[in-house]
Amino acid sequence: MQVCLFLTLITLPILKAISLNNYPKGYVHSINDLNVYDVGSNYSNSTAIVVVYDIRGFNISQTRIFCDRLSFEYKARVCMPDVFRGTAAPENTSELQAWMAKVGNWSQIEKDLRTVNDQLKKDGAKKLAILGFCFGGLQVLRACGQLSNDYSAGISIHGSSLTVGEAENVLRPMMLLAAGNDLPLTDIATVLNKKSFGSQCEYKVYSNMRHGFASARANFSDPENVKALDDVHDKCNKFLHKILIDSATKRTNT
Repeated sequence: MQVCLFLTLITLPILKAISLNNYPKGYVHSINDLNVYDVGSNYSNSTAIVVVYDIRGFNISQTRIFCDRLSFEYKARVCMPDVFRGTAAPENTSELQAWMAKVGNWSQIEKDLRTVNDQLKKDGAKKLAILGFCFGGLQVLRACGQLSNDYSAGISIHGSSLTVGEAENVLRPMMLLAAGNDLPLTDIATVLNKKSFGSQCEYKVYSNMRHGFASARANFSDPENVKALDDVHDKCNKFLHKILIDSATKRTNT
């Protein structure tokens, strides 16, 4: 009996991980010249979420599964544009800087985000949020400043190269989630907490996780990784509801 109970307990997280593949899948289509991974367009939710992937690119199953789950649990449309145009970070690190300069410049990212935003609005979205991993986390920080007319909230998950300067320009509430080996969020939090919406911002460090645990490096067979992912999704759903639903209700009632 004790053996059976032990096996059941250690199997549950793995079974939950396997079930991650059971969320409704998205599909790839084009908006102008931009491929997007699109899931949840059937939901009546007037909110849509734009996802910016990490440097591993567009065709990563773990990142797409994150989009599928986010869409299913929040009951909203999620779109992930292929801002790298079919490429991904080169294996040779000496080539990384030149590659990033070519595909990762903000002017092109901003253009791509506007393309997706315009289509989502055309399709009926009333509110937009943006979420990004690693490289994408930095783009979220930028978008919540320079595209604040489009986005109501932003979520950065193990964001990289986040700077105080970019944080100074943020005009929308943000949630920042980091792995244990990511740079500290202290300086960014200090800046955001001084803003008028500072009390709405949230932060958490998953000290036992490594950079990439929620996207390209997610290990669905690791119970600790699955537990962290469950918490990330729970926090994302609650944060989005707080900013997009609860805040709007409070404004309406005042």
